[in-house]
Amino acid sequence: MGLFRILSRLPPGILRYVLHLESGIEFFLIGRSIDMVRFMRFFGLCRDIVKRTGQVLPAVIGPLVLVVTAMHIFTYIGMAIWGGAVHVGMYGEAITPLYDLNNFNTYSAGLVTMFQVLVVNDWHAIAEVYTLADRFSSDIIVYTFFIGANLFGVSILLNVLTAFFVGAFVTKVSGSGNADVSNTTTNRQSDIVVESIRTVQSFSSMDMYRSLTDDSVSETKTNSGLE
Repeated sequence: MGLFRILSRLPPGILRYVLHLESGIEFFLIGRSIDMVRFMRFFGLCRDIVKRTGQVLPAVIGPLVLVVTAMHIFTYIGMAIWGGAVHVGMYGEAITPLYDLNNFNTYSAGLVTMFQVLVVNDWHAIAEVYTLADRFSSDIIVYTFFIGANLFGVSILLNVLTAFFVGAFVTKVSGSGNADVSNTTTNRQSDIVVESIRTVQSFSSMDMYRSLTDDSVSETKTNSGLE
């Protein structure tokens, strides 16, 4: 029972190390790294960025759908050209290790391949695999396909997606700033009106009567002097 209590109080990483389960420590390290995101809430700038990002996400749905549609089209083109023409594990050192997994033998594998072309930007290493394919292995066909996919997907679509996101983000931040300025101006005007009302209310009826009487007397004296 005493040993169990000691082990139960140990941190999970140390416990796994004691039990010779070192491979599980990697997952704890990943979890701890992700947990560091919570520190963002202590900084106002990070909170504002996260808040604005959530507000502008609906504005980028259209460009995002366009990117996914382009991936879908290029995947089916690749399947029509090289479907079943690439054999995994058959090329050895002729290609970059494991890059033969980027193929168009299935739809899911094709989507992964196109995602890697768009994001990782290593299309040249992927193209080397298709120069060894069973059919359409000509450099002209292979490099035309991957250069075209890279230019259209990365240089155009991803830039459009980024532009929409940045534009919506800046617009949202600017609108929020203008709203704050408008609220400040409105509050100041309200304070001026309230202060004026208080000033008017501070005069009693007798003070107003005296003021009017003094004005009448001064006008009478002025008229008498003129006569």
